[in-house]
Amino acid sequence: MSKILIFCEGITDLFFIGHCLDKFFGLEFKYIYNKKKPLNECIITHKCEIVGIGGCEKLTNPLYLDRLRDNTAEGGRNIIIFDADFGPEAVGEKKGTGNNGFVNAKRKLEDIQKTKEVEFDFYLWHNNANDGEVEDLLAKLIPENKKKLMDCINNHKECLSSLEIDNLMVPDKKKVLGYYLYSLQHDLHDYQNNDVWHLSITDISDLGKFATFLQKYFASNNVNDGLAEIATNA
Repeated sequence: MSKILIFCEGITDLFFIGHCLDKFFGLEFKYIYNKKKPLNECIITHKCEIVGIGGCEKLTNPLYLDRLRDNTAEGGRNIIIFDADFGPEAVGEKKGTGNNGFVNAKRKLEDIQKTKEVEFDFYLWHNNANDGEVEDLLAKLIPENKKKLMDCINNHKECLSSLEIDNLMVPDKKKVLGYYLYSLQHDLHDYQNNDVWHLSITDISDLGKFATFLQKYFASNNVNDGLAEIATNA
């Protein structure tokens, strides 16, 4: 049976993509973890499977390439969703990280498509156009009434950064979001709680862009009406 196979990086991506598909397209998902296999799998009905594999450097593993090729041979469609990360021109802790920025990550994926003869579409966080990570998109989803909390956390981070103390641990973006959720006593991977996350495709343009990308692959009859407007103005 043909299906949509999505490869992403890790557990944050798995649940965020799953919750987006549920919210935008009405696709309820079941999370499955098998410690005996090098895959964290999030199954969404019988039509879609999301698999956490890591980043670009993992995609050339024959195990993953074969899954993509097999899915194509069975009439399915493949999607890769990774962080773009940051290129060498970035500054500070962001400089030259991971997939090395949007331009370099895009080039890597296009090279894999060609040299490995594998078919897939791809989307690079945070907005498929600029350097960034999924956490950059998540930071934009903080509800208006919670932004003062984030300001407090970020001010604390800046204070720590100003201290001249050896080996001081200063939280990165992932840790900052973790503190935000910890402060609200909220589950780390539940993006459907409207009190904690504002998943609005009309208010957050980068989320609308991601939803429009997904719309190409999933039925649109259950999609938020705002997608039509976003697609028209894209």
